[in-house]
Amino acid sequence: MIRKLNLMALCLGAAVTAYAVDPTVPATASSQPLGAQIASEARSAYKLASNLVDTLKQKNTQAAAVNEPVAAIEKNLAEINRLVAELDAKRATLSPKQVAEVDRMKVLTQTMQVFVDQKKESAVNTAENRGILRSQAQAVRQRAELIEKSALRIGG
Repeated sequence: MIRKLNLMALCLGAAVTAYAVDPTVPATASSQPLGAQIASEARSAYKLASNLVDTLKQKNTQAAAVNEPVAAIEKNLAEINRLVAELDAKRATLSPKQVAEVDRMKVLTQTMQVFVDQKKESAVNTAENRGILRSQAQAVRQRAELIEKSALRIGG
């Protein structure tokens, strides 16, 4: 039974990988399409922001519980910015719809950066700014979801 499940999982993984690779989407040295990498980073930022929202619902939230996820989200955002810039540099190989999605992702990452910067400033007094921090984390979560969707529309 386990052997059959492993074989099915392997076949499914191969099928998904073959489907996800779009020859019109530039890939990096890891041969994974940039769209897939951006989607993965955005998904990670979404999960971190969701966890932060849940953490900030508690009244006794400590500053360390806020600073660590904010730093991790910041790393994700830096990587998303790098990947979007790399994808933007290869605009000539993209279709008009893909170029529009790249432009949309650039705007979304800029907006997300504003919320992350504000969150870092507000994190100093966690107890006083808990509601503000939570709403900023929700905004980051929403932008991360939109970036992921845009990256998946590009292909990969």
